[in-house]
Amino acid sequence: MEPKPPRRAFEEVSLPPPVESVSNQALDHLCQMAADIFGASSAALVLRLDNISRIIASSGTEPRYRSRAWGDALPTLEEDEEIISLEVSQKPALQTKLSFLGYENVEFYVRTLVSTQTPGALSLNIVGFSPRKKPTKRELTLLSDVKQLILDQFSDIASLLTNPAAGVTAALTLADAKAETTNATMPAVLLDSSLRILALSPAMATLLGRTSEDLLGRSHDELSLPMSDALGGLYRRAFENPVSPPDVEVVIEHAHGLRQVVRVAIAPFSPIETRDFFLIVTAQEVTEFQARARALDERLPHEKLEAEPSFAFLTETLVERRAIRARKSVHYLTLRSWRAPLRQWQIKALKALKAKVPPSMPTVIADEMVREVSALVGFGTFNAIVPVPCGHSSENSCLSLEIARALSAKLNIPVVQALGTKPMRGSSHPKENLRRPPLVLKVPVSGGVLLVDDVATSGAHIEEATLLLRQHTSSVLSVAWISGDSA
Repeated sequence: MEPKPPRRAFEEVSLPPPVESVSNQALDHLCQMAADIFGASSAALVLRLDNISRIIASSGTEPRYRSRAWGDALPTLEEDEEIISLEVSQKPALQTKLSFLGYENVEFYVRTLVSTQTPGALSLNIVGFSPRKKPTKRELTLLSDVKQLILDQFSDIASLLTNPAAGVTAALTLADAKAETTNATMPAVLLDSSLRILALSPAMATLLGRTSEDLLGRSHDELSLPMSDALGGLYRRAFENPVSPPDVEVVIEHAHGLRQVVRVAIAPFSPIETRDFFLIVTAQEVTEFQARARALDERLPHEKLEAEPSFAFLTETLVERRAIRARKSVHYLTLRSWRAPLRQWQIKALKALKAKVPPSMPTVIADEMVREVSALVGFGTFNAIVPVPCGHSSENSCLSLEIARALSAKLNIPVVQALGTKPMRGSSHPKENLRRPPLVLKVPVSGGVLLVDDVATSGAHIEEATLLLRQHTSSVLSVAWISGDSA
């Protein structure tokens, strides 16, 4: 991929003098002081500008989401909202918003405005992972003093960070970014716009099963990593629209049924000395965490339904889990998973709903797919939307077809029923009906294809459909609303 050209001609831009990297260190130190006041674990300084919120400095964040950015399409906090929350675990909506700052399982949270006088709003966000009492008057006074120091320090670099022509997104030099990535305790890698590795942590080298010396200077496309095509697409999307895409879980199936889940975070940033963009990519092993969370969920009380479940029940109880999964050479995106204690009820609900699809159901699912696919890869390359055939379902009750039609109405991309199979009795699931007739390619499709399914239990349908479509195009992105497990 060629480096992205400057947003404006250089002759049109009047850049302020270079700022020494000590500015970055000072803001980080002040974030640490703010966290220390409350005995908290972490603090991040967030600048909101032109409807984009971005972390410009932080301390104690693991990973430190340098230039972590999100727009109005993702949950955000109001610019003038001051928050002191002592029981975040009891407030799911707030916890969801904090996840975009890179924080999970928060118990204590303070958000306070540093300034609204800049072209945007500057806020300080402090989090702790243990419960605590309400802040004392002395603590709030100390916080006010730290905020003033932050404002004084920020004023030295405000002209850079608030000038769109400068292209700077974090109080960070490229050398600082390389050092920070190399010294990270978790898997982290620094990529340039050609997806070439400029720096990586020892933990990332271990995760990839290679040495740091072997990986440095190599392009992502050379490494033949699991889900390489899918991740490469996310990286390129982050360069095209330099806002951090949502975190995505990569589910890797190993031999003997072993499954590994890695959560990947991508932060595009432009350092102080150049308008070029780079990516800091971090990975976190969450396999054990998910297993523990699932075991805890099974112990929690869940309402037993006596009546037929509804679509509202399904959407409220399915686990929202964005993941990239793989079946052999095919990768696909899933948005939700079954919740183990309620799985049988959820399946009954889905079967009842698919027998007579409510008019609003395809639209709601399409809205989720639009939001997630748009954030991850965008829709600019798709020429057609292809539904996975429903097998024994009639056309009017085929949920995947109705979802494709709803997507078409929203995106103005045609639906092509390129795949087919003979009607049959019984289940169309490949594990439940080994005599399921194979899919056939009825209409060859060239150009980018968005392949849509409602449920991908084993991934067999999606694999079969993708391989057929690849006979005429190599660009197929597959997305299913529900995956077949909650891991």
